[in-house]
Amino acid sequence: MIKARKCPEFHLGLVILTEHLHTKWQALQDRITRTHLARRVTEAYLRARSRVHLARFDRLAAARCQLNTLLGLVHHAQSTRFGVQHDFCRIRTEEDFRRLVPVTSSAALARNFWQPSDEPNIGGSTWPTPLAGLASYDTAEGTTRQVLLSPDLFRARRRALHTALAFVFDKHPLAELLSGSLLFLGGPASVGNITNRKPVLSADAVLRAGIPWLYRPYCVTAGDANHEDLAERARQPPLTCVSGSLGEITQLFDRTKASAQREKITDVWPRLLAVLYSCRPEERGRVERLRQELGPKVSLLQVGQFPEGIAAVEDPRHGLLRLLPDHGLYYDFIPTTEFTQRAPKRVGLAQVQVGVDYELAITSPAGVWACRTGAAVRFERLDLPLLRFVAMPCVAAAPVKREAVVPFVKVMPPHDFKAPVGRLRIGDSPATRPESFDHNPWLVPVDRG
Repeated sequence: MIKARKCPEFHLGLVILTEHLHTKWQALQDRITRTHLARRVTEAYLRARSRVHLARFDRLAAARCQLNTLLGLVHHAQSTRFGVQHDFCRIRTEEDFRRLVPVTSSAALARNFWQPSDEPNIGGSTWPTPLAGLASYDTAEGTTRQVLLSPDLFRARRRALHTALAFVFDKHPLAELLSGSLLFLGGPASVGNITNRKPVLSADAVLRAGIPWLYRPYCVTAGDANHEDLAERARQPPLTCVSGSLGEITQLFDRTKASAQREKITDVWPRLLAVLYSCRPEERGRVERLRQELGPKVSLLQVGQFPEGIAAVEDPRHGLLRLLPDHGLYYDFIPTTEFTQRAPKRVGLAQVQVGVDYELAITSPAGVWACRTGAAVRFERLDLPLLRFVAMPCVAAAPVKREAVVPFVKVMPPHDFKAPVGRLRIGDSPATRPESFDHNPWLVPVDRG
């Protein structure tokens, strides 16, 4: 028996046998979960769980949840290079975070912290390891935004999707959501490893990792919505829910109707219950046309989805987007009157006002800290954080001013001058730690020496 263990052929046979059993177990699991009984049992459990989740979600103190989320993110990343440079150990309140961490962008973080390297600890630059890679997303403006793929980011996306699907269960209490398949579109354009290795995850794998566990056996993922056979693949299962950007959804619907020779998408998928879409404020006309085509039986819910995470989901009970305060993301709000400033004023959820336009900045476990999204929001209600996305103001380019050329004069310091040595000064934070000089009666013997 000892010789057999040392034999490489025997070891290889064990590996093949293990993979074979694993494949068989996965196939058996798929067959069990796709049965009618398993679908009904899972759906009954998810419907009851969604009612409990929404009841708890309605009682949340949003401002307190935001503070707890921020302190958790700061504590988790205080040993990273970004956390050491910005003194995360000194952050106790939201004001400390805004003073020590300036607003930035994902492009600046990628340029300064996410460059590929062979160093083993490069993943701990803005978020601690382990990391699944660096994902690049193509935005509608023609730019590319990058985020770090961490287990905490996938967990935050799963919680947000669970809330969105809970709204669907609440809107359709008697419908069978799991009687068909749930199609998820989108995903990153490319996934690379930050340690100069080959990509370890595909776009479909990244998209599937953000779906809640109990929904995965009934989900179909399409990381790239530009495939020609996507319409054929989507026609085979009877879809009950579609999620993605508005452009990807309309493109899929047009191809499916053309291939099926139907006028409405509800004629192709009569069991369709909900469409979860993300769009820009300029695409409101396309949303209304899609709503007229789907009819009143299909819920059309907007999702505030960004590469950094999902920030808001439309609540069908109020008809407005609901901010997600305890789903792993922290939000800063920049008044649109100051969005052109280099160091704009930021406020938290407790300081926002109704009817004022703010640019949204996100801090998330994707390794981004106070990153500007370029999306503007306007709050309509504060007891429940209800908002809507609005268009960002357009600022005309200022004319170039001609200034007089001032000759440069080099001023030499005195010979006995010594530069002060202190800590890194960020914004208006003090260069040294604030010290306390209050007299303490218990330290009288120490004061006397």
